[in-house]
Amino acid sequence: MLTSRVIRDGLMYFLRGGMHIKNGHLPPTSNLPANGHNVPKDFIGICVATNANPATDSYVINQLNDLGIKQVRVDFSYGDLTNF
Repeated sequence: MLTSRVIRDGLMYFLRGGMHIKNGHLPPTSNLPANGHNVPKDFIGICVATNANPATDSYVINQLNDLGIKQVRVDFSYGDLTNF
């Protein structure tokens, strides 16, 4: 049964970092090649972002070119009409 105590205890668990995994956003080092992170040829996507500085766009495009990525999908929403 979902009681106020269960909700409180669950909320406190999350707020105290109970779900935090140190370096959980990084791939395991045992799977990395000597030269860094390996992106397989059949990988379906890499997420990139930009900011207000136009030089960032050039940098991101150059990095995609260096990776040999020739096809991209641009996610665009109504909120992006007034964004950079």
